Amino acid sequence: MIAQVAGSLLLLVCATQLFRGASLLLSGPLGFRGDHLLMANFDPSLVRYTEAQTQAFYQRLAERPRALPA
Repeated sequence: MIAQVAGSLLLLVCATQLFRGASLLLSGPLGFRGDHLLMANFDPSLVRYTEAQTQAFYQRLAERPRALPA
């Protein structure tokens, strides 16, 4: 019974430390500006793109914002 209590206490301490560490990471700065972000989800298979067309689509999608000024 003593081993079970000691093991439970150890797990409780580890879980608490994990929670505190995760909350510190989530509350800190992101390392980039988060107010000008755009998120989108694309599924090229809906328009029946082949694998090559899908790769070309994502490549064009990544290149276009890089070409914009600022």
